Formats: sequence, C-alpha cells, structure tokens
Amino acid sequence: MNGLKQYENEVSGLLDCPQEEKEYYLKGIRESFAPFTDQMTYEQLVKKLGTPEEWVNSLLNITDGQLYVEEIRKKTKRKRILRLFAALAIVLVIGTIAYFIWWNERTRSFEGAYGEIVIDSLETDERN
Repeated sequence: MNGLKQYENEVSGLLDCPQEEKEYYLKGIRESFAPFTDQMTYEQLVKKLGTPEEWVNSLLNITDGQLYVEEIRKKTKRKRILRLFAALAIVLVIGTIAYFIWWNERTRSFEGAYGEIVIDSLETDERN
C-alpha cells in the first residue's frame, strides 16, 4: 500500500460521516498530491499535512473546544459498550432457553418417576 492510500485509510477511519462526505474530503487530499502519488511515502505526507488526527481536527474542529477525533473516540467507546451489553443479553437469553429445555426434559422423563403398571382386574364386561 502506498503512503497516500494509507493516509486516506486512516483519515477515513477517523471521519464519522456518510461515505459521500468522506469521499469529498479524501478527494481534496488526492487531488493535492495526485502527481506525486507513487513517489510520496506516508512519513512525507505526515510532514506536509500533519498526522491524520491533526488533519481531521483542523478540518472539522468542533466548537466548545472539543475536537472531532475525541468525539469519535467517545462514540466508538459507546458503540463497544452497547455491543458488549447486546452480546451479554443474547448469551443470557440463549442460556435461559437452554436451561428451560434441559429442565423440561429432566422433569418429563419416565426414569423412576412412576412405578410399575398395576392392573387391578382382568375382568371384562360380558353384558354385550
């Protein structure tokens, strides 16, 4: 992977916006360095543009002193926590279902729950 592609991938990962908007921002980087795409390394791009985090922060600085990248990290952390809770809920539901299936089979088995069959009488009704 060349340096420009690596830089674009990192910037794209930091942007939390629709794909069309990401492409708009990445197109600006591509067009600026199009003639030198094969010759520039990642380190050279970082020297010219700054790190991907710095580039995104300078482009999309959020008011109240909070930087865009920090907001993305917070959202990513929230997503991970929600995924963890969802996974735990799924495991709990599956475990509960498995337990009730096991309990149902255990209580419905005929192993010793009933005694032997006892026939009280062999007499039949001969009135017919």
